[in-house]
Amino acid sequence: MNNNSQRETIVVGQLSDAFPPIIDGVSSVVENYARMGHAHQGGCFVVTNRHPSSLDKEKPYPVLRIPAIGAGKTFEYRIGLPFGRKIVRNVAALQPDLLHVHSPFAASILGRRLKKHMPVPVVMTYHTKYSIDVIKYLKFRWLSNIACRLIVEQFESADEVWAVSQGAADDLASMGFQGECFIMENGCDLPDGPVGAEHAEQVRQLLGDRPGPVLLFVGRMMWYKNIGLILNALSVLHEQQLPFQMVFVGAGVDAAQIKKRTTELGLDECVHFAGRISDRQLLRAFYSAADLFVFPSAFDTAGIVVQEAAACACPSLLLEGSCAAEHVEDGVNGFLTEETALSVAYNIRRVLADSQALKRVGLEAQRTLYHSWEETADMAWARYQALCRLHEGSSTRRKTRKKKVLKDIWG
Repeated sequence: MNNNSQRETIVVGQLSDAFPPIIDGVSSVVENYARMGHAHQGGCFVVTNRHPSSLDKEKPYPVLRIPAIGAGKTFEYRIGLPFGRKIVRNVAALQPDLLHVHSPFAASILGRRLKKHMPVPVVMTYHTKYSIDVIKYLKFRWLSNIACRLIVEQFESADEVWAVSQGAADDLASMGFQGECFIMENGCDLPDGPVGAEHAEQVRQLLGDRPGPVLLFVGRMMWYKNIGLILNALSVLHEQQLPFQMVFVGAGVDAAQIKKRTTELGLDECVHFAGRISDRQLLRAFYSAADLFVFPSAFDTAGIVVQEAAACACPSLLLEGSCAAEHVEDGVNGFLTEETALSVAYNIRRVLADSQALKRVGLEAQRTLYHSWEETADMAWARYQALCRLHEGSSTRRKTRKKKVLKDIWG
């Protein structure tokens, strides 16, 4: 429940390198912070990289774009160029009380520039296991060490650091960050409960009359999501002649290779690729139609998709010890597996054998793992306001400070 009437209204700028039309976990989080902040909490705006396919006019809150260049054919992301005085003036005109930075790259550089002109508190959230990315793309240890140090320095510059899970906080600490992390878990923007008949019919048409329980994966079509592990486990089940239908929802640069590998394993008849689904009601239908959500990712720090599955009472099979499994107890509100194809295959077969247990665990997942973005936004804005009070004091001092900032920037 919102206690907005008892709160002081503040304006928060969300700074991110990922935002629609880029679709990933961070993009979804930023969009929901902005949506909830604009609708219920006071005021909110987004600053992100320019993209040729953006549809910002459809957003109910302001979206400011900074110049950006493409990151090459291998990546969907844009590289922001957070320089120039114009963006500083445009942000200052919106009079933020606090800046929330969601990446240690262009968004963080811009956040540090803005703070020099407007002394407001800055929050940074650690969303992604950058330690894995650094090792993957920078082959030389000395170079990866420098990259990790630069990332840590960005977080050390913030007034407060948030992490989306304890596992994410531990990963940041492994890179050398020695400060405190406040755990602010993400919410889910899907309502809990059954989906409408119209969208359920669309899923049935995709699957046709093929036999077997429905397995589901939702996420970017990238090998680092452990999709290769899923395919190898499905191959084991196929050889054991277990009937099933596997649906992959999502898009990504590895999609073509993943489909090719599916064909090589002889799984074309029981594996379906639905592509990217932007219609949230249709996505709910896929979760609702699935018997088991298969998500053995060791990379993800929070796994919003696990909450989405829980909203539809669909239980998840997760890697034991992964961030996505932090609040999961095997056989109670989810299922756990080791990171081998044989283990994943064994556990899929094990849990599908007991339909009553599947239903019970799915309902318990809905009760214990799901929480809405309204709940998360309430907690986040309470934290924002505490930081603003600590940083600035009374609202009168903030108004005086804003007027002086605007005068200084425009000269």
